[in-house]
Amino acid sequence: LKGVHDQKVENLLLNISDAVFDIEIEKKGDKISNKLSIPKIRGTIPSTDFIKFKIAEGVIIDTSKDIA
Repeated sequence: LKGVHDQKVENLLLNISDAVFDIEIEKKGDKISNKLSIPKIRGTIPSTDFIKFKIAEGVIIDTSKDIA
């Protein structure tokens, strides 16, 4: 969890991890937007793309592309 531990501990955890998942949750009024990115998977080039998802009876991934 970002900002919960000492910065040195967070950096150590990120460095020793094989994969890092970054989840952002935005709330605007009564609308909630969930975004997932995977900035680190050991042995691959990192991606800065976000994937929109919803949690209902499971995880629903938005496969459409935003046009803006």
